[in-house]
Amino acid sequence: PPRSTLFPYTTLFRSFIITFCLSFYVQTKQARFNAIEMIRLKIADAKRQLLIAGENVESIRIMTRTEALAKARSFAALIAANPSLLQDRNSCEHLARILNVDQVHVSDANGILIASNDDVIGYDMNAAEQSRAFMPALKDKYFELVQEPRPRGIDGKLFQYAGVARQDKPGIVQIGFYPERLQQAMKIADIRNLAPGFRIGNNGLLVISRDDRIVSCEDNSFIDKPVFEFGISVSDLNSGRVFDVEIAGIHYLGLSEKYQDYTLTGLLPDDEMYLSRNAMTLFLIFCNLVIFGVVFILV
Repeated sequence: PPRSTLFPYTTLFRSFIITFCLSFYVQTKQARFNAIEMIRLKIADAKRQLLIAGENVESIRIMTRTEALAKARSFAALIAANPSLLQDRNSCEHLARILNVDQVHVSDANGILIASNDDVIGYDMNAAEQSRAFMPALKDKYFELVQEPRPRGIDGKLFQYAGVARQDKPGIVQIGFYPERLQQAMKIADIRNLAPGFRIGNNGLLVISRDDRIVSCEDNSFIDKPVFEFGISVSDLNSGRVFDVEIAGIHYLGLSEKYQDYTLTGLLPDDEMYLSRNAMTLFLIFCNLVIFGVVFILV
């Protein structure tokens, strides 16, 4: 056919190619930008969750310590007002119920337990490091101590104790309880539990590391292992820049940010990142083919 006849088709085809390439480039840049912003937002969300969980644990710890000390003081005041409350184990059981604690202990001037609602009468408080911490109460009438949950010296069970000096005579007054509420809060706040249930997009991942070793990720088999075994290089992890990485045969876009002693790394699969671009590209191809067909018929 004459060149003048082909001219509209070749011009339209070139326009289609140029438009397609330009649109593909712009959509690719936009999709990558949107993915980076999504990862940043998700990492910020993870930081907030860590902060809230930490604050909740600290609030419960403070509340528990304050409540425990108040109960220990009350116990000492009750004994000072009526020493006969310690006459037998049943009386101590009653006191424990009143104070809403699991254990009550009272020692003599030598630190030997003389009253309790548990089978520990005769235990020497100086016999183990945990219980020895309360011995200064024998000489200091203003002594007060609330321990963090730790294995007790009697049998190694995890307990939390609060103790004060006895008011009516030398001795140690103690209350103890199973730290279930604090343990439950700490379990919920455990950083190892954050990443497995955290999603970036539909199939993205969150990896939390400290000192270049993984502390939380979707696959628990990588816990405490170096990040490079997961597929992330240390240089990418600490660069603070966007990086591309392949993990288990899947290409990801990644970004790492520091938070306290941790590094939070967000990963989003390439196919998910370019999902909108691919859909727009197909739509653009369809529209251009329709336009091209219409013009072809008209010409």
